[in-house]
Amino acid sequence: HGAARHEEVNIACYLDAHPPPMSFRWTFNNSGESADIPKEHIQPLESGSTVSYTPNNELDYGTLLCWGTNAVGHQRRPCVFHVFPAGKPDPVHNCSMYNLSVEVVHVRCVAGFDGGLPQTFILELYQ
Repeated sequence: HGAARHEEVNIACYLDAHPPPMSFRWTFNNSGESADIPKEHIQPLESGSTVSYTPNNELDYGTLLCWGTNAVGHQRRPCVFHVFPAGKPDPVHNCSMYNLSVEVVHVRCVAGFDGGLPQTFILELYQ
């Protein structure tokens, strides 16, 4: 999951277990430390859990780990989510127009590097 500094990301952890998980534990790990995520940042979902996480400096990028627990026991191996710095996206390139008419213009472009985050594009056309 790409995230800019001071940008909150919500990461979901779903488990396929019988009986369903009753509780979840999240931890953060980077090259220098490991820490439990406070309960107020964790929301339960049906068969899962979501954590809200905000990196504020370079040490806040690393790995989030999620474990579920049900009546049978604890999950042995955690679900692993990497949080990495999002960068500035590259512009679109190789744009071309086709099927031109008085009322319709089709434009096709190739997206550049997305910077680690989902992208949407807006085209403005002036007469």
